[in-house]
Amino acid sequence: MLLNNTRINQYSCTLQFTILLLASLFLNNPKISAQEQPDQSVELQQLVSKVKQNEALYQNLQFKLNATEIDQAELIEYEGSQPIKRQSTISFIRQGKKFRQQIHTKGRFVLNFTLGLYWLQDGYRASDPAEIHTNETWIRVESGTRENLSLFDGTTFRSFWKESMSDEENEEPPRNQKRGLISDSPSGTRNQTSPHRFLFDSGQLPVSLSSFLTGKEAEQAITGKSALTARVTKLGTETFQGLVCTTLQLETFDSTGKPRSRTDLWLSQDRNLIPVRREDFNYHVSKELPISASLVEAWQEVSPGVWFPSQAHTNYYRAREGKRNSEQKPSRRKEYTLESIELNPQLPTDIFTKLDFEAGTPVSVVTDGIRVKHFRQGTEK
Repeated sequence: MLLNNTRINQYSCTLQFTILLLASLFLNNPKISAQEQPDQSVELQQLVSKVKQNEALYQNLQFKLNATEIDQAELIEYEGSQPIKRQSTISFIRQGKKFRQQIHTKGRFVLNFTLGLYWLQDGYRASDPAEIHTNETWIRVESGTRENLSLFDGTTFRSFWKESMSDEENEEPPRNQKRGLISDSPSGTRNQTSPHRFLFDSGQLPVSLSSFLTGKEAEQAITGKSALTARVTKLGTETFQGLVCTTLQLETFDSTGKPRSRTDLWLSQDRNLIPVRREDFNYHVSKELPISASLVEAWQEVSPGVWFPSQAHTNYYRAREGKRNSEQKPSRRKEYTLESIELNPQLPTDIFTKLDFEAGTPVSVVTDGIRVKHFRQGTEK
């Protein structure tokens, strides 16, 4: 069902979708549900320590990454041309805690709004009803570009975001938006900027892999007061794609102690303990069929003994098909290709501070989480 709404109605639907998306992430996603682990084995603690040591190898680097995302738009009704494809270029520079990240995306963007949560139908939590009534869903596709530049010099975070979008259903002029931010607290970087988080989607792992495996820091950074608990288990050793891997299982439990979801990881012992494979399971859908699967397909040895994924992909599957028919049908695919990378690069002195907002950009200044100033670039006094 396609709707022609006013800007106000579009904003309302966007807000509803955002709220529901957040609920889905916090209640139905194993990657963002880690809480403090019970006493871990000495063996697991030693593994976490090794992961942390390997993460330190990538504190000073510069690279460029190309990404392609293909959306089949099969989750809900859509009568437009498929597949829906967009391409991104990601440039990233890190020097300790300082960073500069630039992302440029061009193509077609899916805006889908769900007014019911189908994944609750059989009672995801103990307190959920056996059935719920779902409302209609609809999808809109826009074409255009989206750009984001963010940098942090160790003290001040600056970012500039803009987009130009055209609704494919309506012959209207492009909708142009832009905004800026100056803050004393940095926002997170793309997971693909770290080799140990490379196979995690954006937003799913805003802490280091070593922190996530220890549990406590991840709980504070991700779930807040989530009722879910989690357990990390070291399963053993397995050879995958010719690489000897340490296998881990991260499982979440609800307030009754019932297991709800699982992430399986393969950490390559010969590739700095970087995950070479990852699979996610939602037990409400299936314990055997993953709802997403990620693989590193190729590697680049940046310097002797220091590796970085040079080609990888993630496949997402339609949860409804897995639930109803015990089969996997793709809904979305992300592909990544490394274009260039350098360890310990020589950098300009202003690389982490230079950001010129475009004229007319509304800019917010935030201190201690509170907006203390708001101005439009070029008109402030």
